[in-house]
Amino acid sequence: MTQSKPLAQGMSIKSRDQYSKEDALIYGILKQFETYGYDVIEPPSIEYYDVMSASGALAQQSMIKFIDPFGDIMVLQADPTISLTHYMSKQSSLSLKKFAMVSSIHKAYTMHSKRHEHTKQIGIEVFYDQGLYDLEVLELALKALTYAQVNNVVVELGHVGFIPSLLQSLNISESLLPSLSEAIKLKDLPAIQFLVSTYPQHTQDILKDVITWFGSVDEVIIKMKSFSLSQDLLNMVNELETLIKAISSTDSLMNIIVDCSTVKTQTYYSGLTMTVYSDETPEPILSGGRYDHIIEQTGQRMSAIGFGINVSTLASISSIQPPKLTNVALIADLKNPKLAFDYANTLRSSTKRIHVIFDDNADLNMMDEIITMKESNL
Repeated sequence: MTQSKPLAQGMSIKSRDQYSKEDALIYGILKQFETYGYDVIEPPSIEYYDVMSASGALAQQSMIKFIDPFGDIMVLQADPTISLTHYMSKQSSLSLKKFAMVSSIHKAYTMHSKRHEHTKQIGIEVFYDQGLYDLEVLELALKALTYAQVNNVVVELGHVGFIPSLLQSLNISESLLPSLSEAIKLKDLPAIQFLVSTYPQHTQDILKDVITWFGSVDEVIIKMKSFSLSQDLLNMVNELETLIKAISSTDSLMNIIVDCSTVKTQTYYSGLTMTVYSDETPEPILSGGRYDHIIEQTGQRMSAIGFGINVSTLASISSIQPPKLTNVALIADLKNPKLAFDYANTLRSSTKRIHVIFDDNADLNMMDEIITMKESNL
């Protein structure tokens, strides 16, 4: 029976070349993570909808939901960070856990994206009760990009506590916070001016200027100090400055900027955030940060930080090339198929693909070599 429906909206079938490139990236990057002591795991492909509520209302809108046989609302995996946090909250004793993972991410058709999405993500998550792993996580993010031979990227560091603390210090009305935070996130100057038009001029000047507080950490601190902001806000940027100086000592060529207007879609972030962009793609390559609060909500006290890389996006701009495969056509004789299959097994290798073909009219244009095993040729 012929199916009348096309592939699901936003879905596609990957070509061999695309799959091979993504597979090479995943394998190589996972090996790097393992050298830092990360255990490779595979998060579950489905999760309870209630568990995923920690992602925030906006993220929940794009989750693909269904009802399981027990009547529970489930979702296809949309954020492995939440699943791992759920897993850690069930552990009887909490200590250092370092996970490297590959996940399939599913997002539903929304008015924003206009399509369903199925992507593969590779990343790390660190859960710990003592110490500080910001530097190690950022270092591994940069190493993954270096392995992928991705150049001309911008690593944007932010702190999700900055905007809420700034708005609180300026005594912004509670009812205004959501819309003003969104305007700052979008760097929408007219909207900001409209929303704070009744506030003192000093407050207006700060909020109109805050969307320009991105660039080198030195430039951002100079702009902040010109408004005599609180020490708590300066401490957040000083924290980023310390991290940038530490990572620059190992990778001085990486373009790292600070953005103090960072507002993440996922509401669970609690401190440092990192996002990597390239001018070769409109989508972020990498995204992550610190998320201590969602574990605390379960009654456990533990810190956590990690990131995820969109494998397809990374592959689209990566210069890495998987091993080239040689395609060999073995033209078999229908009278003796076993002979052809036995001979094919002696030829196969990690870099050679053997195609056993019985059709005399098969298209052989993509073949690098042709071997004929017809009786008349033996």
